[in-house]
Amino acid sequence: MLLKDLDEQDIEFVFSAIEKSFLIKFEEEELKNVSNIDDVCDLVCEKVNLQNTNVDIFEIAFDRVKKSFLNVLNIDEATIKSNTKLSEILPRKNRLRKTKLIEKDLKVKLHLLRGPAWVINLLTIITIIGFILLFVYSFWGISIIIFAILGFEFCKDYGKEFRYATFGDLVKKSVLYNYKRYSEVSNANDVEKIVNGLFIDILGFDEKELNKESKF
Repeated sequence: MLLKDLDEQDIEFVFSAIEKSFLIKFEEEELKNVSNIDDVCDLVCEKVNLQNTNVDIFEIAFDRVKKSFLNVLNIDEATIKSNTKLSEILPRKNRLRKTKLIEKDLKVKLHLLRGPAWVINLLTIITIIGFILLFVYSFWGISIIIFAILGFEFCKDYGKEFRYATFGDLVKKSVLYNYKRYSEVSNANDVEKIVNGLFIDILGFDEKELNKESKF
């Protein structure tokens, strides 16, 4: 699969995630001149407070997220390492409540929990059925789609299953989608890592499939 083979909406979804991560806004005219990942990185660099710094954003984020976990869970600092399984420090009991307290302390949405996989799969199937029915019985099609959307929202707000296995996985994903909430300054290396990471994570590419010259 190549970037140029993707639907335009998929690319726009990635652009939206980049805007949210860097707290910037792309103008329509600016995007007309963007044809590959390198162009996206250059555009982001123009919009952020770019500095020549060697600060490790993942290390900063790791320490901040760890501090919030320690504040809320009241556990020994040595308990939390990059490879620590989230299920070991956030047992199922009170998991949802404690996750919300951690996010409140951190001031960053972690999107850590989701509904059970079988529920997500079922809602996906229901959504597909709804779209099919749109062409035959529009009322029922719309009703089914709305039901599925409400189901997804319920899972997002009240699910207790982890999206990620380890603490390190959580931090890496959080940095991807909340970069500017962890660092006021940026460097070109970070910009490239985050932009590439979002394309890979959202579009499902293998890291080896993308490079700066990958065209849309």
